[in-house]
Amino acid sequence: MPQAAPNTEKMDEHLLEVVQALQGAVKRGMPNVKDPKIAR
Repeated sequence: MPQAAPNTEKMDEHLLEVVQALQGAVKRGMPNVKDPKIAR
């Protein structure tokens, strides 16, 4: 198996933060999809 790069843990932490931020944005945005005033 290939050796992991030395900065793998930092990359994992960064990606986790990005995923959590995206999940938070989606949770805030999704209720607006069902709002008839906003829907196209």
